[in-house]
Amino acid sequence: MPETVRLLRQEHANMATLLDVLERQLTVFKEGGRPDYAMIKGIIDYFLVYPELQHHPKEDLIYLRLRVRDKAKAEALADLLPGHEQLAMLTHRFARAALDQMINPEEAPWQWFASLGREFIDTNRRHMAKEEEYFFP
Repeated sequence: MPETVRLLRQEHANMATLLDVLERQLTVFKEGGRPDYAMIKGIIDYFLVYPELQHHPKEDLIYLRLRVRDKAKAEALADLLPGHEQLAMLTHRFARAALDQMINPEEAPWQWFASLGREFIDTNRRHMAKEEEYFFP
């Protein structure tokens, strides 16, 4: 396996671990407990910075090289780049919801926050699974 793909897979594993932790925090929240907001904030901060500035640009470069080498295969994966943009928008939306929830927990409905969190987790997992199955090989 090329070193770049190994590194990208490791980054996916790291992100998956953070998504698991976030999911547990949302479960605490849903069950009426007080989640660790500092942990949630740290996870969101990571997703606001690392994938956007480090991880996705590497994947985007690989995709551009793939377009040169195998245009048909690249066309089959054409939704990956817009997927990165969708993830960025979703991350920012979830970050704003988390901030609202932390500042005014009485006014920000937990169902809304939990729903956005679930969408954030599921969308990231689906995107990474698609890359693992179709793009990295």
